[in-house]
Amino acid sequence: LVEWERHFFNPQWAPTREATIEAMIEYCHREQAEHATSVRAIVRHMLGLANGLAGARGFRRVLSDASFLKRDNPEILREAWNEIHPTDRA
Repeated sequence: LVEWERHFFNPQWAPTREATIEAMIEYCHREQAEHATSVRAIVRHMLGLANGLAGARGFRRVLSDASFLKRDNPEILREAWNEIHPTDRA
């Protein structure tokens, strides 16, 4: 979809995965407030975001973990992304 967006709308558009995570956290909060949408219903579509990156299996594991999903907290996305980019990394 990135290539499609660049071709038809904005050639300079280049979202990062980090920006996508942050935007989706905001989206989850909005959807929860406006429509009572569960985080599970949103994050299940994001399992492939980290494909090809070191730590991708951990990312998918966090987003699929029932104990994490039970909390229904959009911050699960940040926790999952930390499997790719741990916060203690320089």
